[in-house]
Amino acid sequence: PDIILLDLHLPDIDGFKVCEALAGNDATKEIPVVYLTCREDEEAIITGLSNRNVYDFVPKSAGVNILIARLRSILLRRSGQPSSAGALQFEQLSLDPVAFRAWYQGEELLLTLSEFRFLERLLEQRERVFSRRDIISAIHGDDYPVTERSVDTLVKCVRRKLGSGAELIETVRGAGYRLRPLQSHSN
Repeated sequence: PDIILLDLHLPDIDGFKVCEALAGNDATKEIPVVYLTCREDEEAIITGLSNRNVYDFVPKSAGVNILIARLRSILLRRSGQPSSAGALQFEQLSLDPVAFRAWYQGEELLLTLSEFRFLERLLEQRERVFSRRDIISAIHGDDYPVTERSVDTLVKCVRRKLGSGAELIETVRGAGYRLRPLQSHSN
C-alpha cells in the first residue's frame, strides 16, 4: 500500500502496538501511517507522532474532505508522479483516480473531493453532457440535499483552477456540462 490509515481503537489490539509492528517490519517500515482516532488529547498526539513512520494524526471529528486532503498531501510529498494504472487523460488534463490527484499542463491542481469527482466523471464519459442533477448524483449520490445551482459554483471553481484550460469545460445551454477540446474554440 501507499499509505496506511490506522484506527487507534482496534477491538483486539492497541493501534500504537500495530504501528510499532509495522515500523519493525522491513516490508512496511517505509509506508506512511496516519492515525485516525477519537482521541484528541495532547499526550495521545505526542505519543502517536513520536513513531518515525507516523505522518499525521487525524481526529475522527475531522470531515472526510480534510482527511482526504491530508492523505493526498502526504502522497504528494512522497512522489511527484501520477500512477499509470487507471490514469485518465484529456488534452493536457490528467487525473489519477487512485491517488486522487490531477494535473493540467504538468502543474498539479489542488482540488476538493467534489471538484475531483466532477472532473473524473467528465473524463470517464467525454462525449456525454452531464445535467446538474447527474453531476450531484455522481458526486454525492441521489438523495443529497443540495441545489442544482451549487453545481454552477463548483464548475466556476474548477474552471478557475484550470486557468487557461477553463474552456475545456463547456456549458451546454439548458442541458449541463461536458468536455470540449480547446482547438474547437478557435473560431
